[in-house]
Amino acid sequence: MRPDEPPLNARMGAAAPTNKRTSPTIVRRTVFLALFLLIYGTGILLFADFLWRTGLYGLKYGLLVLQALLFLPITYVFCTVLFGFLAVRRGWLAPPPPAPAAETAAPHPMPPTAVVFPIHDEEAASVMARVEATWRSLERTGREAAFHVFVLSDSLNPERWIEEEIAWFHVARRTRAFGHVHYRHRPCNEGLKAGNLSDFLEHWGPSYTYMIVLDADSLMSGARMVNLVQRMEAEPRVGILQTIPGAVRARSLYARMQQFFIRMYSRLFMAGMDFWQDVDANYFGHNAIIRVHPFMANCRLPRLPWREPLGGQIYSHDFVEAALMRRAGWEVRVAHELEGSYEEEPANVLESLRRHRRWCQGSLQHSWLLFSRDLPLASRCNFLLGILAYTGSLLWLAFMLFSTLVMVQFARSGLSLITTSGFMPLAGLSLQTHGALLFGFCLFLLFAPKFLCLADVLLDAPRRRAFGGGRNAAAGVVLESLFSFLTAPMAMLWHSYFVLSLTFGKGVIWTGQNRAPEQRLGWRTAGRSHGWMTVVGLAWGLVVMAADPDAVYWMLPVLGPWLLSIPLNVLFSSIAIGGRLEQAGLLLTPEEREPPRELLDFSEAENRLRARLEPIAGAALRQAIVDPCVNALHGELQLQPYTDEVRDRDAGWQLAQRLLHEGQTALSRAQTFALLLDGVACRRAHLQLWHAADADLAPEWQAAVAAYAPSHKPALLGET
Repeated sequence: MRPDEPPLNARMGAAAPTNKRTSPTIVRRTVFLALFLLIYGTGILLFADFLWRTGLYGLKYGLLVLQALLFLPITYVFCTVLFGFLAVRRGWLAPPPPAPAAETAAPHPMPPTAVVFPIHDEEAASVMARVEATWRSLERTGREAAFHVFVLSDSLNPERWIEEEIAWFHVARRTRAFGHVHYRHRPCNEGLKAGNLSDFLEHWGPSYTYMIVLDADSLMSGARMVNLVQRMEAEPRVGILQTIPGAVRARSLYARMQQFFIRMYSRLFMAGMDFWQDVDANYFGHNAIIRVHPFMANCRLPRLPWREPLGGQIYSHDFVEAALMRRAGWEVRVAHELEGSYEEEPANVLESLRRHRRWCQGSLQHSWLLFSRDLPLASRCNFLLGILAYTGSLLWLAFMLFSTLVMVQFARSGLSLITTSGFMPLAGLSLQTHGALLFGFCLFLLFAPKFLCLADVLLDAPRRRAFGGGRNAAAGVVLESLFSFLTAPMAMLWHSYFVLSLTFGKGVIWTGQNRAPEQRLGWRTAGRSHGWMTVVGLAWGLVVMAADPDAVYWMLPVLGPWLLSIPLNVLFSSIAIGGRLEQAGLLLTPEEREPPRELLDFSEAENRLRARLEPIAGAALRQAIVDPCVNALHGELQLQPYTDEVRDRDAGWQLAQRLLHEGQTALSRAQTFALLLDGVACRRAHLQLWHAADADLAPEWQAAVAAYAPSHKPALLGET
């Protein structure tokens, strides 16, 4: 906060924030916890009694402990969706404060709001197309004057960097929004995404009341942005308001399944979380609006004890920032009732796994914060749920291993199975019936949330039509359930590997993502990535078969996907199958039946920008030296307020001379990056290139100059 500013609460016109819970919140949490404990306790007792009837000894105690841990997330998801269903259908959730529509809003000016896109080595055409669609949507609200859009680049790839600058210029020129659509490139990516946002806030944050954070694959309608700002104005205690982004633009079978999953199930799950969390909701790191000044005052991230990957710099910053806002007394809420917020899903399993590995590292780091001082209990619960989302896979794997060992141990003993009476009133049941009851109880908890979400769609006529009708919606749930049945065992093995590798010190390298929706997974790539899983499934199956051939049938739901992991993942990445399902009306989402204007604008802008950048693909660096407009643009963009440190001009000029005399291969990627950071050296290189004799230039530069005829149209000019 600047020293000349008034106190925060006076400036915001709000009463002091508080951590006190209202009576309705306490009642909700009490009811939620009571049902949770009832179901959880029933499951534990059923399983403990099942083990008791065949003798509780040795490894079976380990099975009981593992089952108690594994039953926590299963019970939690069931209770959350159940209460979400009841809250939505019975109107238990209070509606948001009424806010005027954008076009009928009161004439007083809206508070200044920054819309930020933090990016790192992303495809420039795709990112800038989202920026253009965002700005055009804001213009349609008539309230665009209050918004400034910032592309915050952390790109380390020199080619990506120059492409971003060219694409940004085209978007700003086409939309005539140079004063509202901005581009900033950071010289280093210290702190990763959290550091990127922190750098923005340090230099520009005090100028804005709110900040809407989007991701590189995010999109939000202007009407929703205006609505978010109006709601923040109406609720001065709210520090973070998180929307629920719906997945869009999926083409492969894998992405379409994920897209349907999110759109079908997230409404009730988030409503259930809102029911019991109330002001203690979570922040997902994107598609949310943040009150800037309290965020700057309270959310500076600490460094964790120990070294990375489990210590040091925090990767999953969003959960921590939500907890810090709550500790300071500001509310964190979920706007589960809002539409107009979108994101994209990875096209194949490998791209999805790259994201999950980062998230896994961030979640494991949260273990340090479970017992931090002054954090609200609900924030600790969010940390714990995030940790269990990944360690739960390792627990399931351990449960399978213990079960196999118990089976092998019993087979080697040569003893007969003698069933005794249990300690629950189930003595009259046979062991097989008892096992079936336990199995059915677990299946009910696993599948009931899906059917509740389907029922919510079927009971709502507009939503039912948006999903293509009740029959198509039901068929989609069946297909998605089959997909989950096949992918869950593979995810269990992958997540277990992530947890173990991170525990033994193998961290994550932060790289850009391949977000192209048309990616396919080839047989060779699938074999290299999943061959080990096939070997594990084969070895495990042989051990089980040797101990008890009949038990193999019970293990097939897990062993089968492992054995078929290579062809399954090739199949899931198929664009053709995804297209056929769309044509058949299956796995449809509301955004596919009636595409929002923002998605149409985005697709049109993306095609245009790709056509603009395609001629310079792989040669963007050359454009920055040869083309006078690109060179001038790049030089100007290096004169940003926070890059006023004195550079070693001699070092930059030496790199430029090597580049011209010896060619691009003479410089390493780091040296090329260092040269581009020096706008003056790049300008001098451009002048030298056009004034030097051919003998003083590397052959590639001679060819570049010869190809750039006097009639050549500069890359930044042309029709808008």
